[in-house]
Order: sequence, then structure tokens, then C-alpha cells
Amino acid sequence: VVPMTGDTMLAPDSGSTTASRGGYVVWRVAREAGAALGADILAAAAVVLDRPADDLKIIPGGIGERLSNSDVLLSFADLAASMLPEALPVAEIAFEFPKNDYSAGNARYIFAYGACLARVAVNRVTGMVRVLDLSQHTAAGPIIDVAAYLGQMEGGLVQGLGFTLTEDACMRDGLYQTQNLDTYMLPGIRGTIRVLALEDLDEGDTLGPRGAGELGIGAITPALANAVADAIGWLPTTIPFSPEAMLDAMGARL
Repeated sequence: VVPMTGDTMLAPDSGSTTASRGGYVVWRVAREAGAALGADILAAAAVVLDRPADDLKIIPGGIGERLSNSDVLLSFADLAASMLPEALPVAEIAFEFPKNDYSAGNARYIFAYGACLARVAVNRVTGMVRVLDLSQHTAAGPIIDVAAYLGQMEGGLVQGLGFTLTEDACMRDGLYQTQNLDTYMLPGIRGTIRVLALEDLDEGDTLGPRGAGELGIGAITPALANAVADAIGWLPTTIPFSPEAMLDAMGARL
């Protein structure tokens, strides 16, 4: 795979290079070019191995036997070394990025969706909020790399916990008073957190996987705020949640 960088002096403005845009382009290239390129690779390997192409398959690292779990019969490097440069398998495709009629500004076209369910306990003595359960439901299309996807979702979830409950960069006279991590408390993996992914696409949706970077963090704060409101009848509107404000709100209900 050889990435080619376009010339911005020649290309029109097509919006930002966001994760969903980049993910769609790479996914479609792999899907459309992969079949043709794979067939050409197997045909070339069949000549080198003197075996029918139908008996071969592409496996990690090279070519293997289709009907067995055998090791690599011919590595990609050895296959390439056995061929003239002009004979190497090549696949080329071209397509336009999908777009709508909106042309004002840096518009997005592909979206991911998610929801967060939270259960909390509010301490009536200290005003501290403890997270009992946090479930992240995401819908960003087919998952290409499970570990990377979970890393994004779980990382965003924990980052959202910090923003909402503990991380406070205090300022005075325009200067930060918080200058070290001993007064800027970062959360760890605590309690019960779950990530549930919906990979199905709506009927007629041909846009494939979505970028899932910010999806992991967006719903955490409102989910926790709504859980607090359900618990004590008061909705916090600033972050991190203030224990003093919690105590005042609970005291006002007595």
C-alpha cells in the first residue's frame, strides 16, 4: 500500500480530513481493490508454485494452501522477488467521496451514534459522587480493529469520568493554580464499565465503518449528570461536579 498525498493547490476544498472520512476512504479502497489485487496475487503465486490458483489462499505473511491450516508456502517478499517490476500485481480504483447539496462551511457527511447509561451513588455526608456502573453503547459501523476500537471507547470513557468528577484546573488572576498531578486528579479504570458495539448498518447504508474517536467521550458527562439528578433531584451544570454544591442541593430538599 503506497499512500499518495494530493496537491492542495489543485484539489478543491472537500472538508476536513476527519476520522470518518479517512476511515471510509481506506475501507472502500481495501474493499474494492482487495478482490482484484488478491486474484492477481494468487495467479502469480500459482505460476511460481506450479499449482492451480484455486488451491491457494492469501494468509498473513503470504500464500497458503486453501484447504488446510498449513504455514506460508510462499511469502509476499519471495513472490515479489521472483517477478519483474513491471509484472507485479497492481490494482487501481477511483471514486468520489459521497456528498450532499450542502456546500457552506466544513460540513460533515458521515456520522456515528452512541448512548451512555450510568448508575451513581451520592454520599450524603461528603457530597462525593461514586460511579456504580457505566455502559457505553456505540454504533459506528463494522469494527475493523477490535483492540483499537475498545481502546478508543474505554479511553474516552475514563477521560470523561475525569472531566466530570475529579479533574479541576483552578485559576486565579488569570494564572493556573493547578501545576502538578498531585492536585489534578486523574481517574483510573474503576468500577464497572462496559462497551457494547452495534456493528449493523441501516438498510441502504453503504458508507461502512465510521471514525470512532470522540464517540467514546461525548455522552459521559450528561449521563452522569442525569444520574445525579435522578438520585438527588438536582442537575449539576458545571464540571467537575462540586461536592459542596451536591451537599447544598441535598440540604435544600430537607
